Amino acid sequence: VMARAVPQLPLRWDARELSLGGKTYDSARHTIAVVHPNPLNPRRYIVLNSGHSFHRNEMAATNASLFPRFGDYAVLQLRQPVDRQVESEILVADYFDEEWKLPHA
Repeated sequence: VMARAVPQLPLRWDARELSLGGKTYDSARHTIAVVHPNPLNPRRYIVLNSGHSFHRNEMAATNASLFPRFGDYAVLQLRQPVDRQVESEILVADYFDEEWKLPHA
C-alpha cells in the first residue's frame, strides 16, 4: 500500500533520501510522520510512522502531555544508540494548507 500511495503524496521517500518542501534528507538517518488524505481512497486518510510524539522523560513526568505535537507532518532525525530506545529530533513539523498542499510549495 505504501509503495502505491507514497508517490502520490507531496513528498518523495525512497531508500536513499526523503524530500519534503524543497529540502532533502538522508533516509538512513531520517524518517517522516505524516497524515494525509489517502490518494488510493479519498474517503480515508493515510498515516505513516504513527506513534507517540513524546519521549520517555515526558511520559514519566505526567500523562497530561500525551497528545500529538507534530501537526500534519514532521521530519525526524533518528538518534538510535544500540543499547537504547529510538530517540529522534524534530527537524520540521507543520500543517498542510486547506487543499492538503505544503504551505510554502
